Formats: sequence, structure tokens, C-alpha cells
Amino acid sequence: MSRSVARLRAMRCAGQTRIATASATSPQRWNLAQTSRDGWANVTHQLMGDGVLGGSVSRTSIHVAPEAAVVVRGVTATALRSGTASLAATRITVAPGGGLIYLPGALVPHHSSGHAGTLRIDTGGTANVLAASTLVPGRTAMGESGSFSSLRLRTSWFHEGFLQFLEDAEPLSGELSGKASFGESEGFVSMLAAGTWAPAMSDWWRQFDPVEGLVGVSQLREMGVAVRALFSTLGAADRFLREVECAARTLPTSAH
Repeated sequence: MSRSVARLRAMRCAGQTRIATASATSPQRWNLAQTSRDGWANVTHQLMGDGVLGGSVSRTSIHVAPEAAVVVRGVTATALRSGTASLAATRITVAPGGGLIYLPGALVPHHSSGHAGTLRIDTGGTANVLAASTLVPGRTAMGESGSFSSLRLRTSWFHEGFLQFLEDAEPLSGELSGKASFGESEGFVSMLAAGTWAPAMSDWWRQFDPVEGLVGVSQLREMGVAVRALFSTLGAADRFLREVECAARTLPTSAH
């Protein structure tokens, strides 16, 4: 059991995105890389140790200043260990003209585990965001598919202080293999693309036709789309996310 806080702040300086703040308490950790030629700064978010232990609480905040562009990704899948329910709360703020691609590692709930995850995204003006979450039904090789105790994942997006999107999902253990949920799939990807750039429009997603997956896109009323995808394996889900990231990074934004 642990309690940790991590903060990341990116800003635009001398024509490049710079990481102004990267602080974290154990078991959270940031790994910083140089800004790529495409203008995006690359940051890795890690949870050190053997997954998320029961009763653990982690809070993460990411702030992207005007004209900065950042990619934050996870290193590996995150194991959710059995025990008292854990909590992971993430707050993302992207200022006008800023861009963020957020790709955390997949969640793997173990037998008798409980977990609640919240993601709040706040954007302003011409901010652009692409945020994903990936879930597998459990350690299927060990016969633990859908054997967790509780799981709740909540995502909200506010633009200029007004709620634009809210999803509060609570998958039921033992029902993930049902026809209305995972079926025969072992990876579920949920994505939100928001802002004034091409990924916030449903037509942009037609370029992706994964052989091992099924992708659905819903246009929101304003400035965004919700994407849901099922994949036969976690590896197929990861390949899809890499393709989406590569395509998004080539797009012109006010940060480049």
C-alpha cells in the first residue's frame, strides 16, 4: 500500500517544448527524453515495483502550457493486485495552442482486485488532446478472465469550464466475455480525441482498419470523438495505438 503524487509541466521555450517540472514520489516516476524532430516532447510515466497494490492511492497531474506539445506514455501494462480497492486519479490541463497525446499502459486486473481510475481533462481554446485507456479482462493464461472484485473507470472532459464528455464505466466481473462486452477479445481500447485538429473528426479515423480488431468512432456534439476498439490480443491493441500516435504526431498544430 502506498500514496504517491506526480506532477508534470511542459512549456514552450526558444521555439521548443521543454519540461519545466517533473516531480514524483515513489512508486511513480517520470523518464524524460529529448524533443523529437516532429516537435513533440517525449515523456514516460512509470509505476515502479510489482504493479498497483491493494489500497494504494496515486495522483498524477499533467499541465501543458500554450504552444507546447507532449507525448506521455506508459512503459508496460499495469497489474492491479488483489486486496482493498486502489485508486488512480489523473488530472490533465492543456492550455490554448497546446497539444497532448496520453497513452498509459494497459490495466490488467488480477483475481479479487479492486480498482477505481479517474481521468479529468481540461482544455482551453485551440488545445488538442488524444487520450487513451487500455483494459484486458485479466490474466487469461492463468484462468483469471473477469475474476476481479470491482473495477470503475471514469473519464471526463471539460472545455473552457463546460462539460463536453463524461463516461463512467463499471465493468462487471464474470461478464467481460459476454456478447455485449469483450466477446472473444482480450484487449479493449477507449480513446477520446478533442480539439481543433483532424483526430477530433470521425473521418480521420477511417485510415485505421486493423486486421485483428474492430474500431468504432462516435462524433461528439462539439470538438471531439469517442473511439472504442476491441482486439484479439493486447499486442494488437498496442500496435493500433502506435499507428494512431504516429499519424497524430505528423499533423500540424499551433505548437509546431
